Amino acid sequence: ASGAAPTVDGNLEDWPELPFAVKRQGDVASPDVDPKDISFRFGLREAGGDLYFAAQVTDDSVPESPWDVPRYQDNILLAVDARPDPARSQNRSLFDAINAGDLASLALEYMTPGEAAAEDKSIGFLDDARAAVEWRARRTADGYNAEAKVSGAYLDARRGGPWQRLRIAVQASDQDEGEPAMTTLHWQPNRFGSAPVAGSGTFERQTAN
Repeated sequence: ASGAAPTVDGNLEDWPELPFAVKRQGDVASPDVDPKDISFRFGLREAGGDLYFAAQVTDDSVPESPWDVPRYQDNILLAVDARPDPARSQNRSLFDAINAGDLASLALEYMTPGEAAAEDKSIGFLDDARAAVEWRARRTADGYNAEAKVSGAYLDARRGGPWQRLRIAVQASDQDEGEPAMTTLHWQPNRFGSAPVAGSGTFERQTAN
């Protein structure tokens, strides 16, 4: 949807009800999850050429790990691919996507509500991709909210002109207190997983008549 630019502060007061509800696993190759344990809603908005994202995450345990980077603790990941087809709609394994430069061509960020280590050296090759996303997250009574602005200039550069179609990936990862394994809930099939679907999660930019 298009509209006025929201303030990226994590309170979501300038968003209507978020239209996409994710309560069951969207990736058939990933384990099922309990929606009482982890679920989320999200929405997207275009304003001034930039893309805005908001999410409400329901999570019954959000431990804080200030010594861990965001991707190693509770987080919601947004990844945006603005490249033209066929690159945007194709799928590769994560290893191949890293080697081919696909992952570094996305705008992406791991958003966590708690304090986290700032530098993630093992994914330093994604610094530009992560810098394209301005975000804030804050705790709520039943989980946390996250809000982000994705640079339209960055998306245009990946498209080679004004962006028109975007392939969006959204996933929430949950690390419960005292449990060793992290659970990840995907909105759509994981494009870097073992059961991807070509072009899944693609949105088209609305233009005024």
